[in-house]
Amino acid sequence: PLLTLPQTEAYYVTNGDFVLYDHARSVATSNGYNYTSYNLDAVCFVGGPGSYGGQAYVGNRGCWLKSATAGVAAHEFGHNFGLWHANYWNITTDDPIGPGSNQEYGDSFDTMGSAQAGANHFDAYEKNLLDWMPAANVTTVTRSGTYRIHQFDQPVLNAAHKYGIKITKDADRVYWIDFRQKHTGNKWLMSGADLHWDRWASSNQGGQLLDTTPSTPDGKNDAAIVIGRTFSDPSPGIHITPIGKGGTTPESLDVMVNIVTFSGNGAPLCAVNASATSVATGVAVNFTASASDPNGDALSYSFVVAADCE
Repeated sequence: PLLTLPQTEAYYVTNGDFVLYDHARSVATSNGYNYTSYNLDAVCFVGGPGSYGGQAYVGNRGCWLKSATAGVAAHEFGHNFGLWHANYWNITTDDPIGPGSNQEYGDSFDTMGSAQAGANHFDAYEKNLLDWMPAANVTTVTRSGTYRIHQFDQPVLNAAHKYGIKITKDADRVYWIDFRQKHTGNKWLMSGADLHWDRWASSNQGGQLLDTTPSTPDGKNDAAIVIGRTFSDPSPGIHITPIGKGGTTPESLDVMVNIVTFSGNGAPLCAVNASATSVATGVAVNFTASASDPNGDALSYSFVVAADCE
């Protein structure tokens, strides 16, 4: 039932939202709803103190909701569970891990960021913090190899599956890799690996989304490492390449991780030929790429189609 507080709206505007919360709990208890009988509690109200949509304690009960949307509620209850904001590493150069600063709420695919519930699951790092994705379902990579992760933004946890990859960068940061499939309109996420840092000294307690293609006009939409592309962090010698989908249900992604610092490594050679260089509209052109590596390293590929029309 709708419960009426003992004071006027003006009173609570003057005395603040903490007083409102105390009164709401007292009124609820007197009506047979003792908040201590529940894991979490929220006070939902219109008007009164505060200019926010919602606010909550981090790691403890206590939630104020002025918005009726599921996204705001999921975000605030995420705080109650112990999560901080899902942020973004906002770089000042074209290096995705170069100099930059924390952008609060910057992860546009995560409910703890700027997104709102629905397809925007908490990322793998956050689900692991909550033990929704136990350590047994996360691969901790310490040596080179190919590792499979399954789609994690779905409701069923299979004990035999891995849903995240973590790789230590340095004493302060860990890379987290996951695979989203709810963003069906995002071709990069549908065929690529989502990359984050966990919380560290410059992340304001939250994880950070990394944009692996910062110089493109697509902003964060193409932040993922798509199949065939390699993300490299030269200092610790971490190289991450998604090599293909697994064709499983739910879908999975195979990710090659090389942990090595290269010295005197020969550059791969590649030649691309077209079946025709000038064709009429609607005529197919076949492109053939031939590649080799002087050191015999395994090669992956990706391509960008650009049209020069006159």
